[in-house]
Amino acid sequence: MKKIVLLLLFLTVTLFGSIGKVTGMMGDANIERNSKKLKIVDGIGVEKNDILNTSKNAKVQITFNDNSIVAIGKNSTLHVEDYLFDTKTPTNSKTSFKFSKGTFKTITGKIGKFAPKRFKLATKNATIGIRGSIGVGSQTFFACTQGGYNVSAQGVTRGVNAGMGVETLPGKPPSVPKPFTPSQIDALTNGTNMTTTPQQDAASAGDSSSKKSEEKTEEKSEEKTEEKSEEKTEEKY
Repeated sequence: MKKIVLLLLFLTVTLFGSIGKVTGMMGDANIERNSKKLKIVDGIGVEKNDILNTSKNAKVQITFNDNSIVAIGKNSTLHVEDYLFDTKTPTNSKTSFKFSKGTFKTITGKIGKFAPKRFKLATKNATIGIRGSIGVGSQTFFACTQGGYNVSAQGVTRGVNAGMGVETLPGKPPSVPKPFTPSQIDALTNGTNMTTTPQQDAASAGDSSSKKSEEKTEEKSEEKTEEKSEEKTEEKY
């Protein structure tokens, strides 16, 4: 009985403290939590104040309770400084993520929809506020691929809309936004893209099953054709 009570208490604390979980990973990565290091495995819970670190050739994707998605690339660090998803009063929700190293990608969820001014991202050189939904960046460059963002540094704020990017160099204000090049966006997305959304997975699965079905149909058709050909050959003889 005591063991059951302790297990229930452990599960309650674990669920209560979790603000999201790792939904995709490659390579070696860890979480710094309460002066301890935990090896990141797929499905592990993420808590407020966690610091996530990736090694070379590693990637980690986190899905938070409001369905916000954050991915970090190789040799990257994400500090979950603050996170609150208030389901009863969504406008009271807030997020503060700091990317102190490496590359990242963000897809905003419900907090970005109901409390966009309280959704904050930061790098070593700039602070990023959202007006949209998908952005990718590093310590020296940020690009918006969907929606819009505000990038601030050195007292200057730039509005960055979809298809535009800004440089965020040390000690300088963000550059004037301009269209990003394919090479710029590829360098960022290649480092952070790892998994797809459930909808994309379903579509992909559908395509895959469709292709397999087509292949099987073709195989059966070929087999029938061969059988008929053999039958005709036998009839001739």
